[in-house]
Amino acid sequence: MLESFVTKRRDRRAALAFLKKTVKRYASPKAIVTDQLRSNRAAMGQLGNEKRQGTGRWLNNRGES
Repeated sequence: MLESFVTKRRDRRAALAFLKKTVKRYASPKAIVTDQLRSNRAAMGQLGNEKRQGTGRWLNNRGES
């Protein structure tokens, strides 16, 4: 599944809004692949999904292709 959310800022609040919207729509995922931006990690921690976040170098290649 590929989901995107366009915002003016890339802060914790924007990441949290995206994650809440996505989890509400698709339920709790097994894994979430994000870039290594610190705001994504902060939002994942606030939701309690830190263990499900993947930030590897080539994890998002399939989505970008």
